[in-house]
This record gives sequence, C-alpha cells and structure tokens, in this order.
Amino acid sequence: MLEHMKDTKTKREDAPSGGDGKSILADGAGCRENGPGWKWKTLVGSMLKIGLVGFGGGNALVPLIEKSIVGRELVSQDDFDEDVVIANITPGALPVELASGVGKRVLGRRGMLAAALAMAVPGVFLTILLLILVSSVGERILLQVQYLTVGITAGIACLLTDYVAGTRKEHESSRTRWASRCIILIVFALTCGKNLIKIFGLEVSTPVCLSTVDVFVIAFFVIFYTNCRPTLVNCSVSLLFCILYLLNDTLGDQIFPGNMELCIYLGMIALALYGLKKNFTQEQKVRKIPFRDIGKDFTILVGLLAVALVLALSVTDSGFAFVKNGTISSLMSFGGGDAYLTVADALFVNEKMISSDQFYSLLVPITNILPGSILCKMLSGVGYLLGYTSTGSVAGGVVSGVAGFLVSVAASCGVFAMIGDIYRCFHDVAVFRNIKKWIRPIVAGLMLTVISSLVYQNCKVGLEMGNEYAPVLFMGIIYALMMVLKKKRGIKTGAMFLLAAVLSFALCNIFIL
Repeated sequence: MLEHMKDTKTKREDAPSGGDGKSILADGAGCRENGPGWKWKTLVGSMLKIGLVGFGGGNALVPLIEKSIVGRELVSQDDFDEDVVIANITPGALPVELASGVGKRVLGRRGMLAAALAMAVPGVFLTILLLILVSSVGERILLQVQYLTVGITAGIACLLTDYVAGTRKEHESSRTRWASRCIILIVFALTCGKNLIKIFGLEVSTPVCLSTVDVFVIAFFVIFYTNCRPTLVNCSVSLLFCILYLLNDTLGDQIFPGNMELCIYLGMIALALYGLKKNFTQEQKVRKIPFRDIGKDFTILVGLLAVALVLALSVTDSGFAFVKNGTISSLMSFGGGDAYLTVADALFVNEKMISSDQFYSLLVPITNILPGSILCKMLSGVGYLLGYTSTGSVAGGVVSGVAGFLVSVAASCGVFAMIGDIYRCFHDVAVFRNIKKWIRPIVAGLMLTVISSLVYQNCKVGLEMGNEYAPVLFMGIIYALMMVLKKKRGIKTGAMFLLAAVLSFALCNIFIL
C-alpha cells in the first residue's frame, strides 16, 4: 500500500504542464480538484494577491508566484524555472511576464491575458487612486502608505530568505552543492554594491555592480560556450572574457579604447555560438519554430495596443504619441525599475507630455511606495496625468491611465510569449537544460541583493521621516518575528503580510510621529 502511494505521488510530481494551456497533471488520489473552474479561480486569485503585495521588484515575487502556482500543482517546477529564464532575458515587467507565462501553460492564451492583467491591476489601481487622493487630500497620505510598506518589505524578505534556503537545500545532497553556493555568493557580490554603499552612507564609488541583465549575459555566455563541461581551455577563456566584461562595465572609459567594448561583445557572441554549434552537432533535438503560435501572440499584442490607442485618443490629442512612446519604453525596459525611470524621463518628460515636477515630485514617489511593477505603474500614472491635464476631469485621467496600463501589459505579455515560443524550440538541447538547472542559484543570489535593496528602501523612508534607521529597525524586528512564526506556527503568507503591515503601521505612528 505504501509503495503504491509513493508511486502515485512520484508520477504526479513528474507530470509536466502543457505549453498549450492544457494541464497534464495526473488525476491521482492525492491531487486537488483541478478542473477549469478551480484553475481559473486559483490562477486569477493568486495573481491578484501577489500583485497586491508585490514590493521589491520582479525577482522578489518569484518565490510568491512559485509557491502559489507550483505549490498547487498548476505547473511543474521545470516549466516555472523555464519561464523565469525567459522573463529575465526579455524586456518588460517581469512579474507580468511570469504571470502570463504560467497563465498560458495552465489555461492557454485566455489564461495568459487574465493572469497578466490580474498581476498588474492592483498596482495600477492603487497608483491612479493615490494620484486622485493626493490631488484632493494632500501628500500626507503618502506617509501613511510608507508606514505600511515597512512591514510588507519585511514579509517579502522572509519569502526571499526561504527561497535562498530552499535553493541551497535543493543542491545539498548533490555533486553541485559547493558550485551552487559559490554561484549564490558571487552573484550577490557582483550585484549588491550600490545598495550596501548607500545603506552605510559611504562616500566611495562602487567597484562592481552588475545589473540583472549583466548577470544573465555572463551566465548565458559561460553555459553556451562550455556547456557545463569544464576544461582547462574553456574555463581559462571564459574567465578572461568575464573579467574583461566586468572591467568594461566598471572602468571601460578609463582603461579601454573606444572600440574595445565592441570587441569584447563580439568575442563573447562568437564563442557562445561556437559552443552552441558543437552542442547542436551532437544533439539534433531542435524543434521547428512555431510561426503560427508566434503569429497568434503577436495578434494579441497588436490588439491590446489598438484598444489602448482608441482609449488614449478619446481623451487627448497626444494619444498616439503616448501609446507609441509607452510601447518603446517597455521594449527598452532592461535592468529593473530604476533603469526604467531613466527611460521614462527621456520619453515622457523630455517629450513634454508631463512636467519634470509631476514626474519626480509625484509619480516617482508613488511608484516606489506602492506594490507592483514600476513599468505598469509609471505608464498608468503618466496616462492619468496626461488625460487629466487634457480634459480637466478625473474620468479623462482614468481612461488615459487605463490606456497606459494596457500598453504595459501588451508589451510585457506579448514579447514574452513570442520569445518563449522560440526558446521552447530548444527545450530538449542539453545546453538549455543546463540553463534551467543553474537558474535557481543565480536567482537566489539576486534575491539576496533584493533584500539589501529593501533595506535601502526603508533607509530612504527614514530619511523622509527624519529618523533614517528607525524603519530599518522596525523592518528587522518584524522580519525576525515573522521568521519565528513561520517556523514555529506555520503562519500563512496572507496572514503574515497582514500582521506585518499592521505592526509597521503601529510602530511608525507611535515612535516616529
């Protein structure tokens, strides 16, 4: 009997989820009800909840999505890890991309759209609502929202800690144990510099601080070139080019001639293609490119942009320019939320769609203190201000804000889906299996950097309150309490975030005001 139960469980865990939206999880005795109604409710409900507590950037939400989707057997762990890889190498809002990826696997393209919209809605709704409230009540409401975020960031840090610990445990009994630990620490060391310097208030330049995109460029180069089969030659060449890449990223203008950067990039591309060619020669498992599926995903992208354009043009003469620049900004959004702010400044402030004061004094603070993707919040916020200025009414602002929201979802969801269609053509090639194998340690290292960015975020909140380290202290206290409750009492995620928010709200109002 016990052996039969064990076999049933193994089959259920090994069953993959279909890329065409059809679940092929076994209907064993241990499975939950997994009919269409339950899937819709679980998928959309989970994305809404995650979007509501989505602080800390895209990678911070990976553990939350994984727990809600993989933990409930909607998709397999391998499929989810594959979506994480694709999301990190494509432009757009990473949480929306991940939501669309799991939605497509579970319920097809309808699920893709529903999950993406559900993930983005909470942040967009709160952004527009706060813009309306600030214009009528004043900026005091922003302070109370910041008090709540102190506790929520502590809850996010707890989940990130669990993800890192789980990744370490996953490799604990294998031959890759020390390699995975080294990758986690190296990724953290290469990406955390700016946050640590800002937290401790040091007046020094950052020696090395790579973006998420830089980390994945290096990872893809090494895996493609070596195929995780280290030799003295390929390890030496890989190390040389990684050092050159790092030096160019930090000191390129000072030590390299102008054309050296191009030479480094071309050299890495050539070596990566050489490694891929060798791998393809050994394994003829490349699938045909699904042009029909790509066409369907492109149609969804164009359809959403068309709806956004109609809405924008109905309230402002600048509607076409807004949708065009919003789409371009989404396609340029590599490097996280802070990098996107620079792009948004160039395309919306410099183009005179909104003023510099509106952007930096209103939109930037609001998008930083609210949950959700900065890309989605910023585009909906710019749209609201543009529509409100053109019509003089809240209704006009809301219509244009919704247009910005649709642009952000269309660009993120559509591009992710099309690149995913191509990526899955190489699903069975060994080098791409190695990418999925090593993605978790890489993301775990990024998680540690996200924790440091959450600490710095609370330092900034403290500076605005006149007590720089009080929010960080409160975050630490709440973090420790939540970790104890998770370990001793098994507190659920929703209850943890609610309790953390209430505690931070009370502590900040009692000890800071």
